[in-house]
Amino acid sequence: MRHAAKWMVCFGLSMGLSATVCADPGKTLVLSVEVDGVWHRTLQQELEGSLRARGVLVVDSLVNDAERGCRDRSCLSQIGQSLGVRNILVATHYTQSSLLDVFLFESFDRTGEKLNEQVAMNDRSARILALSSQLLKLPAPAAAEPKGVLGWSTLPKWRKGLGIALGILSVGSLASAIAAQQTNGNPWRHSETFAPGTLDTTPLFVAGYAVAGLSLVGAGLSVFLPRGRTVNEDIQ
Repeated sequence: MRHAAKWMVCFGLSMGLSATVCADPGKTLVLSVEVDGVWHRTLQQELEGSLRARGVLVVDSLVNDAERGCRDRSCLSQIGQSLGVRNILVATHYTQSSLLDVFLFESFDRTGEKLNEQVAMNDRSARILALSSQLLKLPAPAAAEPKGVLGWSTLPKWRKGLGIALGILSVGSLASAIAAQQTNGNPWRHSETFAPGTLDTTPLFVAGYAVAGLSLVGAGLSVFLPRGRTVNEDIQ
């Protein structure tokens, strides 16, 4: 019933009724993204794509050069009426002053709102998106889960087990190597089987230190090595 009433009102446009009620509240038009007053196609396409990725229903900018330069309310209202959109965005970056202006016109109530700030060239695309999102009152994007070093609680069980085992092996090998080095060169007891001499434990403590070092490296890699992305993560 509401939809029928809406289209009845839209039909009344020919009788001079307001056209703004015919605009789709979910549609947004990026009218123009400009640098020093010149239309920048790449920046506009980046903004449209980013807004779509955040769930905004962005319509294709099927406007001519004259319409793209439109800034007064009556002209913007006509564009909103013809394309059936509620929100019309215009962004302009002035390179000399580094000033970025982002303007939002709402064709429902024929009102406009502008945000501006000083931005660097390398932050321009991100800030255009940020100010546009703020004007459209979009929710803040969820923080991305870091793909680097994993916390202990998020490590797979096998990596925890491997890290603990290698850590224990490293400690045990180090202790054995220290003990063997401390006894190196000590005289051994005289017996009927062996002639008197001194202990040579060099092979033992060298091997012990080597095993301890390699085990420690292995334990560190098991815990701190970044996790590779799985197929499920790529799909998400």
